[in-house]
Amino acid sequence: MAVALEPAQEITTLKKPPTKQRRVVVTGLGVVTPLGHDPDVFYNNLLDGASGISEIETFDCAEFPTRIAGEIKSFSADGWVAPKLSKRMDKFMLYMLIAGKKALADGGFTEDIMNELDKRKCGVLIGSAMGGMKVFNDAVEALRISYKKMNPFCVPFATTNMGSAMLAMDLGWMGPNYSISTACATSNFCILNTANHIIRGEAVSILL
Repeated sequence: MAVALEPAQEITTLKKPPTKQRRVVVTGLGVVTPLGHDPDVFYNNLLDGASGISEIETFDCAEFPTRIAGEIKSFSADGWVAPKLSKRMDKFMLYMLIAGKKALADGGFTEDIMNELDKRKCGVLIGSAMGGMKVFNDAVEALRISYKKMNPFCVPFATTNMGSAMLAMDLGWMGPNYSISTACATSNFCILNTANHIIRGEAVSILL
């Protein structure tokens, strides 16, 4: 008795389709924190459970019952930011500039490599919860005396994106430049947006 059989089907394996997207590499670390200004020192202090909280020294807070904060001690902008610019900037901008330049140095971006980069394709993307509070508070105090005492840099220096703008101007980078503020997800959004800019060909390097 003849039995009709279906021909055996070839076993097919699912192959990952070739991707034409650019690969993105995240490299280089730079920190300016109450727990240290070097990535290894900062990380080891985190593992040791060290606290960055200390008494506030940068302004008089005797009227406040609670006088503790995570201030950054032994902080110096020498060698990283021009003295004239350093005096005019708010602290949060200095932190961004120095941490950003440290990240470039840690990533191996030497002066020769920086000169070879297409600055039109290099950007800066910064994540920050708030802008320059000191320059804003100083402006409020100045207004109590006279509007003529108002610092003209009050409004631009108080915005979060001014840190990325100052860093980009310092480096001469003219690519994507803005800031992100999404609470605890800020860092993840910065990395995601940076990767998307590079994949789409809008930038070849973004400092975040």
